[in-house]
Amino acid sequence: MTTYQVLAADPAFLDTAGPFLQTGWWAAFKSRHAWKSLAFRLIADGEPDQPLSVLLRKLPLGLTLAYVPHGPELDEASLAALSLALRPLLPRSTICIRWDLVSGTRASGDLETDPLPLPLSRPFRKPPADVQPPDTVVVRLAADEVLLAGMHKKTRYNIGLAEKKGVTVERAGVEALAEWYALYRETAQRDKISIHSEQYYRDLFGHAPDLSLWLARFEGKLLAGNIVLIHGKTATYLYGASSNEHRNLMAPYALQWAALRNARDKGAVEYDLFGIPPTNDESHPMHGLYRFKTGFGGERVHRHGAWDFVYRPAAWSVWTKADALRIWYYKVWKKR
Repeated sequence: MTTYQVLAADPAFLDTAGPFLQTGWWAAFKSRHAWKSLAFRLIADGEPDQPLSVLLRKLPLGLTLAYVPHGPELDEASLAALSLALRPLLPRSTICIRWDLVSGTRASGDLETDPLPLPLSRPFRKPPADVQPPDTVVVRLAADEVLLAGMHKKTRYNIGLAEKKGVTVERAGVEALAEWYALYRETAQRDKISIHSEQYYRDLFGHAPDLSLWLARFEGKLLAGNIVLIHGKTATYLYGASSNEHRNLMAPYALQWAALRNARDKGAVEYDLFGIPPTNDESHPMHGLYRFKTGFGGERVHRHGAWDFVYRPAAWSVWTKADALRIWYYKVWKKR
């Protein structure tokens, strides 16, 4: 077990973090949207000091949630010890600290690996839903011919089809966000998903050091658009929108192909497609997304997701029951 000394840190220290969700700029961005950020320095004998970003959100009845997105990879005992060390540094109203874990399993090719729950014991508990997508596809970036060889043949065909039919791809920035957001709203209505306000994405462009908006057009009409972040050696496909028109032109394939090659040329070594269903289940409502993203090859990653270290069990139980109803409304009832 690793024991850490926890000290308050300058937010700039967070920018040494590996995952973008742990950076100072991400914390500053979330601070503009209902979160408060805390920066810490973790000190352990024989190890370099580690940054830790903790986000706080107010809950009903004066309660508080502490959240750590993609924090350090630790065993259960070390994670519990760190949770206890953080407790005096958090508001007294904090009911739990939610760890969004990046540990898990990987699978490639046609091998199916079911995600296994991490056997954490109390006071750790699994919340009603994960925050960040626990299941994703990560493509190792390489030369064009290597990337294409690793893709499903239908994906290669659709990339070529989009180009042959005259779909063009351009890289843009925040100046094109309003046009993209109109398409994103169309996508949300079609797929019955919830999205943020346009200002949320504008703020993201204002904070992220390397964020691109990729747009695919046919005869001048916008058919699809993606937002892609590059942080360190990893590119992440954060958001995507697509039109109800000309879906036979396969514009989303052209977008991903352009973003993959751009990320590689800028020094990234992997491209995270950021969210798929856990298995190749044709009955899953997002099975089409699974087929689309896994078609680009790479490894399927099953992370262990969110786990709460509970400080106040009674308050946590009441709040999670109410939160489970909220999640059911948005993910089940609203999609009927």
